[in-house]
Amino acid sequence: MTHPNIEFMRRYSETLTAGKAADVLPFYAEDLVLHIPGRSPHAGTFHGQDAVLAYYTRVFRDTDGNFQPLGVDDILVSDTHAASLVRWRVERDGRTLEIDRVVIYRIEDEKIAEIWVRDWDQYAYDDLFADASAEPA
Repeated sequence: MTHPNIEFMRRYSETLTAGKAADVLPFYAEDLVLHIPGRSPHAGTFHGQDAVLAYYTRVFRDTDGNFQPLGVDDILVSDTHAASLVRWRVERDGRTLEIDRVVIYRIEDEKIAEIWVRDWDQYAYDDLFADASAEPA
C-alpha cells in the first residue's frame, strides 16, 4: 500500500512543475515557512503564503520566465516529513544553470507547513543571481 503522503507530494510536485505557482496554495498551510539558502537576493526565510508566492514571482522575474522543471527524480515520505530530489534549468543573461535540488518538507494536518531547500551547487546559483535586484517583486 502506498503511503498517503506519497500521493500528496506527487500531486504537489505535478502542480508546482506545471508552472502556475498560485495553484499550489491549497497544498500550503496558511503560516507556511520557506527557507532558501545562500547569498543571492533570493535567499532568506519567507513566512506565509503571500511571501512564498512573492519568492516564486521574483524567481520568475529574475529569469524572465526562463526556468523549467527537468523532473522529480524521487520522493521519500514519512508521516510528518517528505523529501524530493528535483532538477530545474534556469536561464539568465545568456547563462544557463541546471539545478539539482533536495527539498525537505514538514507536513502538518495534510498541508505543507515548512520547506527547506538545498541546492547541490549553491555557489553557482548565488553567482547566477548575484546582481539581481534586492527589491522584492
